[in-house]
Amino acid sequence: MSKFYQILSAAVLGIVMAGCVSTSPKPSSIIDASLPVVNSIKTISSTHSIGLEWQNPNDINVDGYYIWRSEQNQPAQVVAQIKDRFSTHYVDLKLAPQTVYRYYMQTYSKTGVSNKGITVSATTAKAIETVSFAKAIYGLPERVKLIWRPHADLRVGSYIIERKKADSSSWSQIAEVKGRLNAEYIDKGVKSGERYDYRIAVKTLDGEVSKPSMTLSAQTKELPDGTTNLKATIDQPKKIVLTWDSPANDSFDYYQIYISRSEYLPFVPLAKTQSNSYEDLINSNGAKRYYKVTFVDKDGLESRAQDVPVMGQTLQAPPAPILNEPIISNNSVVLNWSTGVQTGKYSVKRSGGGGEKTISDITQTSYVDSDVQKGMKYYYRVYSVDGYGISSSDSNEVSIVF
Repeated sequence: MSKFYQILSAAVLGIVMAGCVSTSPKPSSIIDASLPVVNSIKTISSTHSIGLEWQNPNDINVDGYYIWRSEQNQPAQVVAQIKDRFSTHYVDLKLAPQTVYRYYMQTYSKTGVSNKGITVSATTAKAIETVSFAKAIYGLPERVKLIWRPHADLRVGSYIIERKKADSSSWSQIAEVKGRLNAEYIDKGVKSGERYDYRIAVKTLDGEVSKPSMTLSAQTKELPDGTTNLKATIDQPKKIVLTWDSPANDSFDYYQIYISRSEYLPFVPLAKTQSNSYEDLINSNGAKRYYKVTFVDKDGLESRAQDVPVMGQTLQAPPAPILNEPIISNNSVVLNWSTGVQTGKYSVKRSGGGGEKTISDITQTSYVDSDVQKGMKYYYRVYSVDGYGISSSDSNEVSIVF
């Protein structure tokens, strides 16, 4: 084996040297009987190439060599012209496996070519087989695992992995697994719930690639079903309460909640929970938020989110009362206001008269201020307080001179 690589290396070096070898040459038809004949050719074969080695004739009249090849009783053809008389190696590439080839050589000079030399036969080796056993593992999360039996041939250096979508006809190489004894590959470049086809080819240390294996098929694990019946409250103070229904799934891990301030803006993660409800605490009245909730299983697979988000809103503050003009009656200032809705309780803010004060827990939409003095001017505002303690904004301001 080492001798073959010596021949191969020497021949390849000769090929890459400019002007040393040309293909499809046209030798002269003039025979120069004085030129030496090549009658000693050694061969060594691989699957797709045959290496030739010959004795240098040590004749200064020789400019180079023509190499002739024939196959299965076909006429011989020149396959190479070697333009250096000191060359003694050549590798014939891109041959068919398990095929007999015959070779002979002629030396040449400016005066013509030598007589035909000895004819030798060489047979290319059998093409290396692909793996004898391989399997694709079905139903893994966002991956497909391939396993195979390590190749018995010590020439094997790696395995070529090809993939295609099940509905495609185009294969593409996705990996080369180095090492003869390596026997698995995990493909993570796949999507959930889709079917893929694979095949494996063997590659030898000198670059020979086998035919691919039989097609292996596998489908990745489906995404879990999503949550349903997602709801969000619009009447809770300083918070929005989310509730939803969960699909039946023994692989449940948690729910992922997403939030946005607009249904048209990106949604960002808000929280994870294992409960079918969540309270989003918001220190603001009448704040709108938009939500989506997904189901995540123990493999980390996340269901698709709702196409349309649900909108929730914190309880709005009660409307500000409308304060009527005050009137004076029985040595008191009488205030009346309206709100349009029943909001709970009210508070009156009074300023002027030498001080400020607030009167709270008023249950009616009126108030009689008896703590007033003659000749003083008073200013009044009123605001509502609902059952959750949320205050409205102040009403309009009214004033009166007592």
